[in-house]
Amino acid sequence: MLNQLAAGLRGGLLTPGSAVYERKRRGWNAAIDQRPRVIVECADAGDVRHAVRLAAAQGAGVAVRGGGHSIAGHGSADHSVLLDLSRFKKILITPDEQAVVAGGGVTWGEMVAATAPHRLAAPGGFNPDVGIGGLTLGGGYGALTRLHGLACDNLIAVELVNAQGELVTVDEQHDPDLFWALRGAGANFGVVLSLRFKLHSIPALYAGHVAHSLRRCRDLLHLHRDFTAGLSDATTAYFGIRHQRRGPAYVFIAALHAGPAHEAERIFAPLRRYATPAIDDFAPCSYTAIHQANIGAFPTGLGNYWRAHFLRRLSDAALDVIAEHALRVQDTDFYAVIEHLGGAMARVAPSATAFAHRDAAFGIAITARWRLEEDPAAAIRQVQAMHQDLIPEASGGVYVNYVGADATLATVRAAYGANYGRLLALKRRHDPANLFRHNVNIDPLQSGSP
Repeated sequence: MLNQLAAGLRGGLLTPGSAVYERKRRGWNAAIDQRPRVIVECADAGDVRHAVRLAAAQGAGVAVRGGGHSIAGHGSADHSVLLDLSRFKKILITPDEQAVVAGGGVTWGEMVAATAPHRLAAPGGFNPDVGIGGLTLGGGYGALTRLHGLACDNLIAVELVNAQGELVTVDEQHDPDLFWALRGAGANFGVVLSLRFKLHSIPALYAGHVAHSLRRCRDLLHLHRDFTAGLSDATTAYFGIRHQRRGPAYVFIAALHAGPAHEAERIFAPLRRYATPAIDDFAPCSYTAIHQANIGAFPTGLGNYWRAHFLRRLSDAALDVIAEHALRVQDTDFYAVIEHLGGAMARVAPSATAFAHRDAAFGIAITARWRLEEDPAAAIRQVQAMHQDLIPEASGGVYVNYVGADATLATVRAAYGANYGRLLALKRRHDPANLFRHNVNIDPLQSGSP
């Protein structure tokens, strides 16, 4: 297989034993330690097609790495053919059409940097290090979600290498069923080489956060719920809890308003006048600055463990669970965030794209991270405990991009919700051998009907 691969490649081929292989096989989450059979440094679409066809002939699974930021480590897998798309960096902006085409190796930080000079933006994630491909194919939410929808809602077309090794363009006119599936479950259906997005004009932005001592957690949770209840789509407010093994614990509300400064100052006044914030840095800002503020927030090289829920509302019981667990976390680098959803995202029908969780008003991600020389057992238990106690208050759904490496069939079904049956039928049609299985996988060999 190696000789056949090497003979048809323009890019590089990395095999076990080399220093570059050892470096490149590792992704963002250092807790995931996988050894692919080979890493293909793809130079162009021909390399991807060649590698996919050979992997299919050998019965090897294909793992795809765009940004390499998968929580579950899906950008690498034991015994797989790993396709590294990091050279696919081309970004082509057509301002008059308010559209952009970007390669599958582009990160959100690179996308923002390219589109911002045109005063345009594609709705995407908060973390500039995350790849546009993985985020979008799982849904993709961030600063502009309430105003303009998910990243996948703004996807116009993709260039894809399918399980047969064919290069195809998929959009509403060309295989609309597959295009439907790509918007929320896309990693199951091929290698996405480029994505075309709708762009939006960036309005004036006003953003910042207030931070308080952890002891104010319960009161601040209720303030956040009351504050978000009356907001328009132009305003987004996230709630965070941060424990640091080597630093203070605190809670914060981070908020963004798309509109004039005087309007934002009026809206944010209830947050700023509560108690005396340890930090209050609300000010006019750029879309680029919002993303730059998150540089280094989730560094590479640490072990990570995540659990998540969608919530239709912030009930008293949910807030009590969150506060109680937050106040008793000990000796752990622990982070929990309540993500403010709804708005434009909620006005898309649950069946319109593979992303089904349109009724989620909030998401909650609960995470722990650690240095590899540290024992993570206690930190993981704390994450699991909060997650378990929130189940009665949760919607039953989970965000595809937050699913961990230990996903069960029940977790996969929860990730795709009511759209799982249709997705299973499409998987059986497009990838019956499950070549693309290193993801939140819809297994076509699962017994029974969709």
